[in-house]
Amino acid sequence: MKKTFFLLTLLITIFISCRKNTDNSNTFPAETNEGRNTLGCYIDGTAFIAATTLFGLVSPLNVSYYRDSTSIYKAGFLSIGGIDARYQDNIAGNLVINKHNVFGVGEYNLVHVNNCASTYGCDGIGYYNAKTGKTYFAESGKLTITKLDTLQRVVSGTFSFMAKDTLGNIKHITRGRFDAKYFRP
Repeated sequence: MKKTFFLLTLLITIFISCRKNTDNSNTFPAETNEGRNTLGCYIDGTAFIAATTLFGLVSPLNVSYYRDSTSIYKAGFLSIGGIDARYQDNIAGNLVINKHNVFGVGEYNLVHVNNCASTYGCDGIGYYNAKTGKTYFAESGKLTITKLDTLQRVVSGTFSFMAKDTLGNIKHITRGRFDAKYFRP
């Protein structure tokens, strides 16, 4: 159920937000911790940069953090979603990191959990490639939180992971970084 929901969320996001983007002014973001709302990584050596989508109407980066439990989310749930809508690039798509038990700066393992009993009950980490229509789920990786400021609502850090599709094809997501003002209920 969770895998289906995760895949459906990725597909809908890409369908709504991907478009031909002729703006090549996107630059790889610096590693900052000021809430600049940036995300970038390399997918098999090609830069993936969260960039303006759907004529600026869809946010290319969505980050939320739940310090305390809610009726849907457990305490410490961090969700990071980035869209690279440069469809002319072979890496255009969506990257999602849904991680539980994040309560401060430090290093966290990244592994996608299949067959989760509840929609937001397990870690969900993956990359959807809009060109090929394939989803790659994290097999192993690291998320390092360098700043988690619950007063200013800023979270920043780095990440990398190795992901596979259902046929065993591998994608290496490396040198990832993000710096965002997060949504909080």
